[in-house]
Amino acid sequence: MNLFDFTLRLKGFPIHKAKLLLQTIQMKSDAEFKGYVEQKKKDIVYYHLKHNSFYKSFASEANPLLWNSIPIMTKRDLQQPLEHRLSEGFSTKNVYVNKTSGSSGNPFIFAKDKFCHAMTWAIIQDRFEWYNLDFNRSKQARFYGIPLDTKGYYKERFKDVLSKRF
Repeated sequence: MNLFDFTLRLKGFPIHKAKLLLQTIQMKSDAEFKGYVEQKKKDIVYYHLKHNSFYKSFASEANPLLWNSIPIMTKRDLQQPLEHRLSEGFSTKNVYVNKTSGSSGNPFIFAKDKFCHAMTWAIIQDRFEWYNLDFNRSKQARFYGIPLDTKGYYKERFKDVLSKRF
């Protein structure tokens, strides 16, 4: 196991499970994949209508079987405390929380469950492999801002040091 996957596992992100699911999805035929996506869309809407009070009130007229009945959310709709938008069983303690840079005027704070975040990294690593690049050894150029708070600043600097050694 590589260092990056190991750190994800230490933080509670099930990267191995995510990679297995990604392989399963990628093995589907075009028709199977289309059906899979359509089912997942319905599952997601059903889930949020049942378990998320914010979404229940926002999409009270939504019908998961009629995609065009699902209202479109804007950033403005979501500009409220994260705690008000989380589904039952989730808190800021058991999800991955991040935010956008705010270059459009206001940063957007969002959360993903740990499996979803692991899937994101599984896909990124998979895309590196498309081009025969080793995610853990190939040099990468990344553009990000350095946080102004002391903890965030030193965390990013520590990651820079680690990335130069491995």
